[in-house]
Amino acid sequence: MWAFALPYLFNTDKLNLSGKISFIYAGLMVPCLVYLYFFLPETGGRTCEELDEMFMKKVPARDFKDYKSDAKERRMQAKAVTDGAEEETTQ
Repeated sequence: MWAFALPYLFNTDKLNLSGKISFIYAGLMVPCLVYLYFFLPETGGRTCEELDEMFMKKVPARDFKDYKSDAKERRMQAKAVTDGAEEETTQ
């Protein structure tokens, strides 16, 4: 679609927007940025297991950052158990 419409917007014998085409792009970008801000979850620092859990529990995208997953709790418990076992073997 863009490949068809852009020449008509740029050409001097058609619409001749030249530099004003940036207003069209800006107008399209604003709704895209709003959508991304509210509906794209922050997945940084999460494991695939945690992300799967959050999607299965239908956690809203805005709550991904503060969500405490069960997978992380299980991992912490397992680490505590293995650390305790290592201490017993060294004593």
